[in-house]
Amino acid sequence: MKRLLCFICLVLMTNATQAETTWMVFYTDDSLTFIHTTDGENVTVPVSGERFTIIQDGVMYFDTQRGRVMIIYPDGRQVEHPFIQPTPESRRVDWVVSDDGTWIAWTLTSTDPQGRLTTRTSVAQTNGSNQRVIFTETDMTNSSLRALPIAFSEDNQILYMDSHPEGIAQFTPFNQYVSMFAIDLATGEKTLLPGEEGSSCICGGTVDQGLFLRLRLRLATDSSGFDLHIYDLTDNTEITFPTLRLNNYNTSGDILLSPDGKQLVYTLARIQNFGTASQAIQTVFVLVDLTTGEQTRLNSAALDTLMRPIAWTENNTAILLIDPVQRQTWKFTIENSDLQRVANGIFIGFLKT
Repeated sequence: MKRLLCFICLVLMTNATQAETTWMVFYTDDSLTFIHTTDGENVTVPVSGERFTIIQDGVMYFDTQRGRVMIIYPDGRQVEHPFIQPTPESRRVDWVVSDDGTWIAWTLTSTDPQGRLTTRTSVAQTNGSNQRVIFTETDMTNSSLRALPIAFSEDNQILYMDSHPEGIAQFTPFNQYVSMFAIDLATGEKTLLPGEEGSSCICGGTVDQGLFLRLRLRLATDSSGFDLHIYDLTDNTEITFPTLRLNNYNTSGDILLSPDGKQLVYTLARIQNFGTASQAIQTVFVLVDLTTGEQTRLNSAALDTLMRPIAWTENNTAILLIDPVQRQTWKFTIENSDLQRVANGIFIGFLKT
């Protein structure tokens, strides 16, 4: 608990603009812990779930025992989500919340009588108003692809999605995508994002602050690895950062743009026997300075565990990392490459009440 409280002090000092935030949320050992940022009060609620998401004044998640989408509150109450639930035919439900917390998109995946994956994607304001279906799709080629919501545009007029391989999560620890596209929420028009036509790379990607950030596999005689492509979706320009000459890193993901848009970090990993008792992982972080065009490796020695960047902190001079296996939160300071464990538990986010 002392370590958690120290972490709270750190965040409060370096995120003063979030004075209205009153709780920090952690997931640890099949429970969700709410910690009050003023007096240190903590509430721990047993849960069995996944995909914990801050929404309104609670935390939304999928309860793996009940098979229902739930909302849990800092006072310990748990209720079913009022309008996002799987149907009897659903194989899964996925969702994403807009950056300002006012809109949510969700996709129900099922199987038609011919055994093909079908998806129905809807959007609504998080208070339940303006619900509507904006995209439906059937996997006509039996490629085991389903539509997956990824992010809203800054003005909440576009939903970014992926034609996502079913079951890929059991083979990779990162959020990775195959063919990313945009849905205009006014017209329902679908448009592939730049470079996604014919894409066969299951690699990291994201859309943030009007930029489409995409890692793509390069196989060449002089260098192999992952190039970073940055597309400005406003003026249709592209910048490519060629792969660093690092040997045998076979997967990439978790691109994280700083809030000021001046730098980003992404992760490279060398993974063997993922998900098994003999699993072996080495992790490297790469920093890209978008003002100078410089790309550098952050940690000189690869970490022998999986670490995933989730947030920038300390005025964009440090990065919060999570260890999903040990369920811990760490901080990596860029200037001196210092890595410190700051909390037991996976940091979910700030919750305003």
